[in-house]
Amino acid sequence: MLSSFVSFASLSYWKPRGSSFLIIGLKYFKQYEIVFVDKMQTEDSLQKDYITDLPQCIIETILTKLPLRDAVRTSLLSSKWRYKWATLTHLEFDDKCESETHDRSPLEINLVIFISRFLLIHDGPINKFSLSTSNIQSSPILDQWLLILSRKDVKELVLKLGEGEWFTTPSCVIKYICLENTPKLVAITVAMYMIEDIAEHFGQSSSCNFDKFLGGVPCLQRLIGRSYFTQYMSIGNTFGKVEMMYQQLKVIELSQVSFKNMKEIMVVLRLISNAPNLHELQIAGSSDPLSAELPDLDFWENECPFDCTFERLKIVKMMDMFGFPHEVGFIGYLLRNSPVLETMSITPSVYMTEDVLSFLIELTRFQRASTKAEMIFGQNWV
Repeated sequence: MLSSFVSFASLSYWKPRGSSFLIIGLKYFKQYEIVFVDKMQTEDSLQKDYITDLPQCIIETILTKLPLRDAVRTSLLSSKWRYKWATLTHLEFDDKCESETHDRSPLEINLVIFISRFLLIHDGPINKFSLSTSNIQSSPILDQWLLILSRKDVKELVLKLGEGEWFTTPSCVIKYICLENTPKLVAITVAMYMIEDIAEHFGQSSSCNFDKFLGGVPCLQRLIGRSYFTQYMSIGNTFGKVEMMYQQLKVIELSQVSFKNMKEIMVVLRLISNAPNLHELQIAGSSDPLSAELPDLDFWENECPFDCTFERLKIVKMMDMFGFPHEVGFIGYLLRNSPVLETMSITPSVYMTEDVLSFLIELTRFQRASTKAEMIFGQNWV
């Protein structure tokens, strides 16, 4: 029987000196239970280990309410508690995992050691992994952690390394990051930076990034793809297989789309044609000086493999346009196949200095399926 007050997270035990009862307080449940102990009980019953004998569900609840470092320390309580923390599915690491210090180096080293040992011992799946710190710079250890996580069926990955922090991940790690088997995911925002050697490796890959990334999100409602997204999705993109329909996808926002690259154009077409209830489409173009494909001027009239009508599309915003032939063709394609379109907003790139008038005239001559469609041109046109 305890003779003094002992507190552990949300669980507390207290036996007042000279009393014959034990108070067990569970702050998490906001209730207290008083257990009266008969003085005539045997010595063995009075020395019962209440911490060890806690139900498994209570132990799991306590562990989920503790910071990870305190959760690891529970191994000292008893043999039953040893390594119970190793099955936690939500892992959130930050600078609080280490004691405060004014010297950055020891804090960084200690945090790296703690996370590495934690992942090494961890057993089972990880639903969420979050790392928020300004004390870990880009380093190979991040690649090792990502490789471990790629084998843990991670559903949510959050890395916050401080403002201005970038880290390069080898392609052998990136290929594991996908969104397969995420049927309840409704919104995606993704931005990536691909250096030349990684882009070259992906270009040689036979697998389809589109299917890996969006092959398991049937309930997707909003998709925002920023830098390098369409380039990444275009690698291995195929159209012969049965397509997944994104019935709930209503908003698509894409940035840095190269309309000089047919593979990226096909990614855009695949997305919008498989979203029958799409309401709003926003695309920002890219100059893509490295791409110099000759435009197929007959593509939009005769060769486009996606013959569909956008029955719900009402708003289209095309930004950073350069007047490339496929930009013009894509805008015309949307105008011809969007019967309820209300607004087509077009904004030129600040770097577009020539042929502005001819681009404007060409856009206005397109046939419109919607009698209510209004074309709005950015301020740079006038």
